[in-house]
Amino acid sequence: PHLDLRSFYQQFDSDGEDAGQDDPFDKPFFTSPLHKAAVACGCTVLSCYFLPMLSFIPLALFGGIHLTDPFAPGYNRMETANGTTVQYVPQNEMPSGTWYWSLPIATCVLIFFPISLLAGAYFLKFHVLGRVESDSQLAGME
Repeated sequence: PHLDLRSFYQQFDSDGEDAGQDDPFDKPFFTSPLHKAAVACGCTVLSCYFLPMLSFIPLALFGGIHLTDPFAPGYNRMETANGTTVQYVPQNEMPSGTWYWSLPIATCVLIFFPISLLAGAYFLKFHVLGRVESDSQLAGME
């Protein structure tokens, strides 16, 4: 009893049966100095973004999170140019003024915008680009 996996397993190196064909991915990455610099810059930016988030985990676990109370007196104390102190105290109640957005419109945008983007991409891929690809295959057969 031998299990034949040749139909499932394909060899990815260039020593296989299709060694004579040109594979666009069978070449070294980062060949130009500009490409290397762009990759280094991108990795640096992502590291500067990710490492502070990663350092928060041990801080929260071992040191605890100590935040000041925003309702404490002196939290938002500001001094003006003439030396007087202005204290801002946040309110606890809901605002009762004019709203600048409508809740039904915001809910519809939140629900239907991602759905319409995905539906548009699906339609473009399978109906528009699929038709162009099948037409080019039919033209190649003639």
